[in-house]
Amino acid sequence: MSFVMESGLAPAAITALEEQTQRILPVGYKRFLSQYNGFYVASPFYCNVPFDKVDNGDIDMTCLFGYEVDNKNHDLLALNHEFLDEISHVDNALIVGADAGDNFYVVICSEHTPYVYYWDRTHLHAYDDKLHYDIAEQDECGHLYLVAMDFITFLNRVIELLNEQDANLPYLK
Repeated sequence: MSFVMESGLAPAAITALEEQTQRILPVGYKRFLSQYNGFYVASPFYCNVPFDKVDNGDIDMTCLFGYEVDNKNHDLLALNHEFLDEISHVDNALIVGADAGDNFYVVICSEHTPYVYYWDRTHLHAYDDKLHYDIAEQDECGHLYLVAMDFITFLNRVIELLNEQDANLPYLK
């Protein structure tokens, strides 16, 4: 398996990102951006994340977006500009990553609830028997499922799974 990491962001770039998104980013997410500024698992691979809230028992993760990166398909601002209004009912949301099928990972930019959600935007799991979502869709935008209580917990789980698949990523603390 191969993966590509971006170079970390300087504090001034993170501040600029916060200004452009009008969000105060959770501490753990800022730490990730300062060290990696995004990464993706190179095709044809992805990371299977065990997840008991959907019928098949897992979801996948292919990338975490970066700020001002060369690949516009992984650009945090571009993707939020294009898709974030679809979940305008979710306060302080920021799209930070994706699976291979245009479903996204969303961080809540709040000091007290910096949760990470999987957004089933394409309704991949809409007909599952389980349907254990945490935020119900509005206007057919797709349900959101709580994945982790904070970004570092989520990221370290992904890194652990990638390392099991022969990657060599360090953990964040």
